[in-house]
Amino acid sequence: MLVSEALAVGAATCIALSGMLISELKGRVDVIRLARWQMLAAFSMTGAAALVVGGWRSLGPHEVLLLAVSGLFGIIIASTTYFAAIYTAGPRNTALLFA
Repeated sequence: MLVSEALAVGAATCIALSGMLISELKGRVDVIRLARWQMLAAFSMTGAAALVVGGWRSLGPHEVLLLAVSGLFGIIIASTTYFAAIYTAGPRNTALLFA
């Protein structure tokens, strides 16, 4: 298995597990704070990977803009509404959705 395929499977697993475990945070962490944590974690992992392979030097303004727009739509809007829907549905309905 290629490294990229293993990383893709790992990312899908993390997304599925976060969806199942997110209802435990209801009442402790609001959705906006959770989105900030997720954005910080994504930036940290992407930054670390880019530092390892020397990728920051190859990024131009266009690519940085694409990364920012991807983060805006993928993490801030999509994940926030997804987690808010899980908070609203509650733990029982969330378990039914994942079953």
